[in-house]
Amino acid sequence: MSDKPSRPSRTTEQFLLAAKRAEIRALQTLAATCQVVSGVSGLIHQIQRERGISNVYLASRGERFHDQRLAQAATALQAEQELRALLQQHYLKDRPTEASPRVLSSVAFVLQGLDELALLRERVERLGIEPVKMTRAFSRLISGLLSVIFEAADSAGEPAVSRALVALLNFMQGKEYAGQERAWAAIGFAGGGFDDALKEHLESLKAAQDRSFEIFTRFAEDAQKECWSKIAGSENTREVERLRTVIGRIRRPDQISSQLSEIWYELATRRIDAMHALETQLTESLLHLSGDCIEQARRKLREHQGSLATLSLVSANEAPLSMLLDFDTPITPWLSAASTESAAYDARNEAPAARSVYDLLREQAEHLKRIGEDLNEARRTLAERRLVEQAKGLLMKNLGLSEEMAYRRIQQQAMNSNRSLSKVSEMLIQAAQRAGGADPEA
Repeated sequence: MSDKPSRPSRTTEQFLLAAKRAEIRALQTLAATCQVVSGVSGLIHQIQRERGISNVYLASRGERFHDQRLAQAATALQAEQELRALLQQHYLKDRPTEASPRVLSSVAFVLQGLDELALLRERVERLGIEPVKMTRAFSRLISGLLSVIFEAADSAGEPAVSRALVALLNFMQGKEYAGQERAWAAIGFAGGGFDDALKEHLESLKAAQDRSFEIFTRFAEDAQKECWSKIAGSENTREVERLRTVIGRIRRPDQISSQLSEIWYELATRRIDAMHALETQLTESLLHLSGDCIEQARRKLREHQGSLATLSLVSANEAPLSMLLDFDTPITPWLSAASTESAAYDARNEAPAARSVYDLLREQAEHLKRIGEDLNEARRTLAERRLVEQAKGLLMKNLGLSEEMAYRRIQQQAMNSNRSLSKVSEMLIQAAQRAGGADPEA
């Protein structure tokens, strides 16, 4: 057998190009998921509006917002049908998108809730459900819809798209807390009172909004942050703040004007509608970004193909041992912080053709390494959110708390101990596991 070195094999080049094609397919999957996320965003907004209107309708015993509720339910149904069409297109056609199992599982959970929505609306129509229970039912559906976006962000392998998804997710979560505040305060205004528990809940919802919008600003683009700053400083927001102060001062039901429920709903809705305008910008930016990433990856593939096509043939005696003697470059550079600039061996002094193939291999490895590093912050944020959701589930299961009460318990412990929500959640999970009373994946 000859011991002469040979130029990199055709198989090496084929696998290098296959890696780029796999990256493009992953980005196409991510782009399809971003389209679904856009549909989810639209449906959430319409369901939030329906929840708020239905609250006033139920709390007033059908005297207010009857026609508005029916019209809004029809609008929400249209948004639902549009989302279902997107889900069919991307996940159930002859060549379905290869979405992550967690995304698909979240979609299945949401569809179960949407299948039951007609029955919930029928009970609202005949005043057959309490406002509090109805609010929690709609909020649970919205929470499921948000989980689709969470899982999309968690499975995203492109840093720029991942950051955009995390920004969108936290903005939408803050908007959802604002929607819950609108709904619960509407119950108080239309129902005739705010007891201490309701006031405390409204305060916790305001704090949760602040936290979500703070995370949003960490991941948002400058123009998006500027737009949010204008919303937060608007006259309408100041009017909402004034009504929040009024709520804090109410001691008896007779202190509440019968018109305040509609005034509150109108002001809170204007604020949420302004948020939705920014939310729409965020989803449009996300769709453009995902498309740009695909085009960049395709352009890089064409560059690789062109480089490999123009490589001159190298004689066996000219081919270097570039990979085997490049001791300072790890075999998997994306897992190491070591520099890829080799001090021990400089392949640039060797034959140009074989060196070019190795340079492409190193470039691809460095590309994957940068992706991993850039994803770290977004993934840490998502991991913290997953901890909070897990701890919330444990409290609901072990203590029989509602979702709102479980979150308030975590929130209160965090404030009392001066710890973050994720740290308190981690401690609660560990305590439950030591007690043997919880499934770590609950």
